[in-house]
Amino acid sequence: MQTVKILELVLIGLLGAATLHSVRAEGPTVERDISEFVAAQGTIGLENDAVRLFVPPVPNFLTFTDPLEGLAMSIDYAGLADKKCEAVSGSTFEGKVTETQLPDGRAAVSVTLWTENATTWVLDTLSFNSAVILGARWVDVGGECTFDAVPTLGASALEATFIISEPGAPLPDLFAFVIIDKGLADFYPEQIPEGLELVTLRIWAVANGVLDDGTPTEAVMEQHWLNVDGAINFLEERIDLFADEDLDSDVYEW
Repeated sequence: MQTVKILELVLIGLLGAATLHSVRAEGPTVERDISEFVAAQGTIGLENDAVRLFVPPVPNFLTFTDPLEGLAMSIDYAGLADKKCEAVSGSTFEGKVTETQLPDGRAAVSVTLWTENATTWVLDTLSFNSAVILGARWVDVGGECTFDAVPTLGASALEATFIISEPGAPLPDLFAFVIIDKGLADFYPEQIPEGLELVTLRIWAVANGVLDDGTPTEAVMEQHWLNVDGAINFLEERIDLFADEDLDSDVYEW
């Protein structure tokens, strides 16, 4: 199964569509640099103790789960570990950001982001403290980021649509939407301005590695979040592990 090729096709579709979904937009549409979005990731919680670092010393980024399978998968879609851990993976990015003014003075933003060579791992439970079963996760040694093994690298295609306070306002850290969903936005008045709102988030990811029992395995993930009446609804939470003998099968479809 040519999963990386599938992800390339997914990205082409996202870049071509660049939709604003159900957001009613009025006013001009402008493009912003994808580097603005990448640079904004990992900024929530750096100057406030309300949210701790889940896997220090790397800033927080979204981790995704599959509650039915009891799996969790982290893929460093913004290269935060790569930056903190001395370019251990050589992550690269491309994508597109479009912004359209809304009638209420805010702006709707659509982001598509393609990431390659992203540090990736899979856990067999939903806890951050669980052992890694595929890939390698850094450890914190006196504030320095080190690896005990060669990290597994993956690729991801991310699409997000959200609303910012006004045209040209700073683009948000995606982690801000988790903070909003948990009712903690008041702890971050500067980083999470009033009017910031998630519309939808989707991410597809793939990584090839070795399970802790030595089995070559491909991890494939699909996630879809949708804001419904101010709360995040998880429409798709899927993580699949394909053993070596299954890698040529066509069992995973987007």
